[in-house]
Amino acid sequence: MEKFDKSNPYNPNTKPQDPKKAVISFLIFVVVAVFIVVKCGCSNDEENKVKTYDKIDALTHAQIYIKSKLKSPASAEFEGGADGVIKINDTTFTVMGTVDSQNSFGAMLRSNYSCKVIFHPKTDTHDIENVIIQ
Repeated sequence: MEKFDKSNPYNPNTKPQDPKKAVISFLIFVVVAVFIVVKCGCSNDEENKVKTYDKIDALTHAQIYIKSKLKSPASAEFEGGADGVIKINDTTFTVMGTVDSQNSFGAMLRSNYSCKVIFHPKTDTHDIENVIIQ
């Protein structure tokens, strides 16, 4: 006669599991899952803080953009600084300044530029509009 291993789930001689244990195990699993979902869904104070921007942020983003539009970006030398930045509101700035850069013949030219930098704090992105380089 064959001997059956009682720990084998395919053994016809094993007892079925107690339904109360299965229900209790399921309830414990549900409680733990709900706790994890609630805990992960909560945000801390740092996530709720809205990023603030200043004139230097606007100037930096404007200069990067203006530099990318020049014939020789590596030769760009910006004059002025934060003095040419006007804060319109907490997220919008107008930036004006001058930049010296090489033209396609290698001669250094001075150009005036102006643009509007608009920050979007919720997505931590920005737009640059009304760009003028003369």
